[in-house]
Amino acid sequence: MQNYILDLTSENFKEILLQGKYEQPIVIDFWSERAPENQVSARLLNIAQSLNGQIILARLNCDRHPELVQQFGIKSLPTIAIFKDGKSVDSFVGEQDEAAIREIISRHLPKQEEVLLQQAQMLLMDSKFTEAVPLMGQAYELAPDNIDIKIAYAQALLGSHQVEATEALLDTFAETDQQSNQYQTLRSHLDIAKKSAETPEIMTLTAAHEANPDDLQVAYDLALQLQIANKHNDAMVLLFKILTAEYDFLEGGARKVYLELLSVMTDAALVADYRRKLYTLMY
Repeated sequence: MQNYILDLTSENFKEILLQGKYEQPIVIDFWSERAPENQVSARLLNIAQSLNGQIILARLNCDRHPELVQQFGIKSLPTIAIFKDGKSVDSFVGEQDEAAIREIISRHLPKQEEVLLQQAQMLLMDSKFTEAVPLMGQAYELAPDNIDIKIAYAQALLGSHQVEATEALLDTFAETDQQSNQYQTLRSHLDIAKKSAETPEIMTLTAAHEANPDDLQVAYDLALQLQIANKHNDAMVLLFKILTAEYDFLEGGARKVYLELLSVMTDAALVADYRRKLYTLMY
């Protein structure tokens, strides 16, 4: 039996229900071998297996533990009770279809963005910034106004050297949120990252490009340096300009870099926009 499906007994119910052994909601299935066969137990088992550890299914055999039946005040079967943090938070009596049971249980499950945030925070603690970025991107799409998610997303982006994306995200913070220590620290680290990205090569090529904006080779060389510095949007602007002027520049080399950048950019709106621009050139 999976470790999230267990038998509740007189010996273990205090440990399981009252002493905070599990962070997940605990769904108690009160059942009896003598009661008419019901489908609720089978449905609960299916739900618990599909949720794969998001809940603890505790099955209480009422025939063997009448003292618990009396303590919980059970009057009829099937009865289901949900406990969280040592307290009863929900219950229902009688037959329910699986959809209805899932809806009741879902009230007490963490939201998807909270699960993603917890997973990403574990990665951030281990400095696995690149792995945390897609998780935080999903969480941000689900809850774009959640300040904890925005902070963690910015940390992941900055830690993976995505300077432009970090700045774009920080620019969305409300004025009141910008007063927090976390925001100020991120801004400070971003400023340092931006200065370190201004390499001598970028500065020289930028001056050459400004002096001769129609020189595609200079624009391409600058785009490559910007790509290395994780200034993806600036690089894409130059690459699109090159492709507009000469679609097969360097025998398709510029187009290849353009597609490579699309695969690593995290801003879904920008990616969609640059894909659309490329299609306009193709057709």
